[in-house]
Amino acid sequence: MDRMARLIAELSSQSRLSSNALSLRVVAFDLAGALAGAVARHEYGETARISFQRPHAAVGVRGDPERIAQILDNLLDNALKYSSADSPIELSLAIAGTEANVRVTDHGVGVPDDERARLFTPFYRTSRTSGVPGTGLGLHISQQLAKRHGGRLWLEASSDAGSVFVFALPLARSQGGM
Repeated sequence: MDRMARLIAELSSQSRLSSNALSLRVVAFDLAGALAGAVARHEYGETARISFQRPHAAVGVRGDPERIAQILDNLLDNALKYSSADSPIELSLAIAGTEANVRVTDHGVGVPDDERARLFTPFYRTSRTSGVPGTGLGLHISQQLAKRHGGRLWLEASSDAGSVFVFALPLARSQGGM
């Protein structure tokens, strides 16, 4: 998607989220499969940068697959955009209690300690990312979408050596139904 189309899509999502006009098409689906799809959409080079650790079985969640893909795409876009072209991105999926936890670890610029509290604020860009094109809406929209799904999105760790973002979604009640 080109930059203008992405900006329009992000502004539209932000507007619909803040006015509570965004409807979700909630279905049961395999989060591991959704993550594999996100990896496939983001691997364009000759050398694979994204590693993906996942359980052997399906990980059933309920949600809107398109909106979950939007969250995953934003996290992977950011990891790739704010890391050097040769640094790896680690993606993992694990079950923790009643949640599926997706971890995205990059080796990029990191988030300064004194800026972390504002990271999920609309239009906020850190001092380390201001020179890279972006709207400052992606993390805000992703966090709001996670909440609308009964989940969470947060920055787990960050330093000059990179960041770890975690996206948690409740597991579907019946894992066997996947």
